[in-house]
Amino acid sequence: QRIHAFALTCLSLALLAFISDLAVGRPVHTSLILALILVAVGLKVVRAELISAMARLSRD
Repeated sequence: QRIHAFALTCLSLALLAFISDLAVGRPVHTSLILALILVAVGLKVVRAELISAMARLSRD
C-alpha cells in the first residue's frame, strides 16, 4: 500500500513538471527525461516489493 502511494507520488510529480514546462514554454524534453526517470524508479520499487511479497507467500 505504501509503495503504491510512492509510485503515484512519482507519477504526479513528473506530470506536474511536464505541465509547468508546457505552461512556461520551456523545452519539454528535460521534464520528459525527469518523468521517465521517476517512473522507472517507481516501477523498480514496485517490482522489488512484489518480488519480496511473492517470496514471503512461497515461504508460508
